[in-house]
Amino acid sequence: MLHLKQTVFLLLVLAFCACQNQKNIHPTFFPKPTEEKLDSVGIWLSQDSNYLTDKYLPFFQTHFNQQIAVQNIDSAARLLDIAGYVAMGNYAFDSILAQMHLDFLAKYETQIPHRFRSGLYNNLGDFYSSTELISNNDYGVSISFFKKNNELPKDYYSALSNALANLGIMFCFSNTAEHDSSVIYGLKALDFFEKYENVVEPVNIYNTLARNYEGIEDNFMAEKYADLGVACSIKSKDSSVIGLAMVNRVRLFENMESTRFFSCMDSLEQFEAEWQPQDPKYRFLTQSLKVKKLIREGKINDAEKILKKIAPLYPSIKHDYFNEYYPDALSEYEIATQKPVSMEQYYVDRLKMLDSTRYFLDIATNNYYLSDGALTEKDYKAALEYHKKYVAAQDSVRNNKIQYQARELEKKYQTEKKEAQLQLQAEEAFIKNVFIAFLVLGLLAFGYFYSLLKKKNTTISQQNELNEQTIAILSHDIKEPLLGVKLLLKKLNKDDPFVAQASQSLEGQINSVNGILTNLLKMKRLALTKKDKNATANANTVVQNVVRELSVAIQTKGLTINNELTDDVLLPITSEKLQIIVHNLLSNAVKYSFPNQQIRIFKEGKGLCMQDFGVGLSPEQRTKLMREVTASQRGTNQERGNGLGLFLIGSMLQGEQLRVVFDSPEVGGTIAKVLS
Repeated sequence: MLHLKQTVFLLLVLAFCACQNQKNIHPTFFPKPTEEKLDSVGIWLSQDSNYLTDKYLPFFQTHFNQQIAVQNIDSAARLLDIAGYVAMGNYAFDSILAQMHLDFLAKYETQIPHRFRSGLYNNLGDFYSSTELISNNDYGVSISFFKKNNELPKDYYSALSNALANLGIMFCFSNTAEHDSSVIYGLKALDFFEKYENVVEPVNIYNTLARNYEGIEDNFMAEKYADLGVACSIKSKDSSVIGLAMVNRVRLFENMESTRFFSCMDSLEQFEAEWQPQDPKYRFLTQSLKVKKLIREGKINDAEKILKKIAPLYPSIKHDYFNEYYPDALSEYEIATQKPVSMEQYYVDRLKMLDSTRYFLDIATNNYYLSDGALTEKDYKAALEYHKKYVAAQDSVRNNKIQYQARELEKKYQTEKKEAQLQLQAEEAFIKNVFIAFLVLGLLAFGYFYSLLKKKNTTISQQNELNEQTIAILSHDIKEPLLGVKLLLKKLNKDDPFVAQASQSLEGQINSVNGILTNLLKMKRLALTKKDKNATANANTVVQNVVRELSVAIQTKGLTINNELTDDVLLPITSEKLQIIVHNLLSNAVKYSFPNQQIRIFKEGKGLCMQDFGVGLSPEQRTKLMREVTASQRGTNQERGNGLGLFLIGSMLQGEQLRVVFDSPEVGGTIAKVLS
């Protein structure tokens, strides 16, 4: 992960270079002023060849103090703004300049022109979010300085500073893995830079947006912005900007395990061959990524040759913002060849740095390498501890995604709610006019339908009485002989393989039939009790009970139950009846799911849905479900069934306010919906 200091510095250097070649800017917010020319002092302070030298700070302080001495606050502010801007490239004096910023603002804040004041605010935002000497990366303080730009009068300069502030806030939230907030501020910054036809800043914003969407596992949006970053970089006609955008896309696809990793890696290699950069770090970076590609293609020997070739370059690169690529490639090679992970201390140090962040993808990756390295060295205790941290980080990634989705759904809900209220107000007058007419017609129809309903209730009561008698006969007169047969099977001689196999098969069939008869008895008991018209069942509680009942079958197949229900999902039925319905539907989902898949349980409307990703249902099968007894197909692990479960559900739902429907989505599997 790039440090914010290094990322923002790279962004600003590239922006400065791009602006030299960009003359035709089309204003959108405010007219762009004529570009001002710096004097000799400002030019010297802005030059790349000077800011990393020991002469820089004394030169700046001399001229800055001269301007203060003659009370030329405007010029002093300009020099401090320039020096703070370039200080991000030198850790040696950024804390000194940060303190000078604070002291200068405390004394002269109201006298500083707002165009320079906004620059000083942004410089402080960068200092507090990047330096190791101030508040240990205090992103909250950093964001507070960035947001001070909103208090200034609006013109081109303050709009530009505000866009740069949004850019800084985007990086702050990205570095603490608050991905949705980072996306919001990134889009705000993008709105300014795109409308002024800037190139370099949008490239960096696109790349950061892609990284944020990767963090919440929205791979579609991550790919979209990674591709936009590369497409935008090509407009700059700057090889270093294009190369970095292509590298970011390759690394993103590598992290997401996307199949596009290979084709994008090929494009990067072709571009580098045409570019032939003088700086060896670009070659070093591309070759490190190529090692990963070769390992995943099974070309271990070729990967080893490249690693040996680039290893001597690592000491000169290790403190650069490319430092993580080579260790990751080397560790992946060592794990593939079952060698001890030689960069163990590097990952331990990196995890210490990540402890204060919420960048769980990086935390998971580092723990993964350490766990596999410990396994290779047969240090099983350490391997287990690292694996637990790896799993915990992966769980946190999923939790972030769920929270993000919940917030997005809440936004959509609030929007739809507001639109519905407006529509309701528009229709209110019409509804009042027709209400009386509907009321009169309703009263006339009520008498007619009441007589029909009374007859229908009589018929239903007679049918229910007949069903109860039939269930009683089946349950008591059949279940007892079956239990006798089951006991007899246990006494058979199991030494004979054929007898043992036949006995086991028959016992399985009897257990299945006993399960159906147990459900029949429950239905009979429920039918004999007085119906409660106001009965409600907590769907979440019922689902949790059924999941516990089916835990053995679920664990046997390695399935994951994602229960997204909350306690506000209430259905108009008794808990006992809902438990029978859910038990039958969920056991079918388990039975027809492929091993190691997930079953998702979520709310839809006033009901709940269970979605599996198994064999699915044909249209013909859906038309017969719950209407007749059908031959049950075997499950994905050859589980047996008798075809009565769904038919019994259909019978039990007669007279209830619930209905069960089935759907087969394009992604495969089945969605069973219990709706009120």
